[in-house]
Amino acid sequence: LAQENVGFPLRTIPPVTEATMAMKQILLACLVLSAAAAKYPVYSPGAGEAVETCAGVTCKDLHCKPPFVYKSPKEMGTCCPICWAESIKVPEDRSWAGK
Repeated sequence: LAQENVGFPLRTIPPVTEATMAMKQILLACLVLSAAAAKYPVYSPGAGEAVETCAGVTCKDLHCKPPFVYKSPKEMGTCCPICWAESIKVPEDRSWAGK
């Protein structure tokens, strides 16, 4: 079917100008710099004894019952120890999600 012009102007996409590209690049640079400035803490195994990201984190006593075994923070890359089981899978509890 041929499209007839019924008096409405056809929509056109404006061309991307150098100014538009420059604004996008500046915006991207600002986003990258703000993300870098936030210094999101990330635990790095092997970073040494004083790991900055775990400073101020207090861990509770942990007693693991079989088949779970104690895993140290160094082994698991966490700030606190955890109980870990290789042989079983614990079903995920999503009951809270519907509330």
